[in-house]
Amino acid sequence: MNYGADIREQFYQVGSYAARILRGERPADLPVRRPTNLVFALNLKTARSLGIEPSPTLLSLADEVIELHDLLLRCMSPDSGDVR
Repeated sequence: MNYGADIREQFYQVGSYAARILRGERPADLPVRRPTNLVFALNLKTARSLGIEPSPTLLSLADEVIELHDLLLRCMSPDSGDVR
């Protein structure tokens, strides 16, 4: 299980900082930003390999449920953006 910042939002903020620096702003003058969106992710493959079967309630609360099969399909899809 993981409860943390939304990775997509973090990448967007990095791009925003890079654009501001390229426009001439000093990095020391940029504000520190905290994540605003938190995501609860549950990795079923890992849980099951540890002998843990998450309850239906826990599964319904998760923002993202990851299974190895789904993860592999996302990585191998042509529109994933990954360069291999």
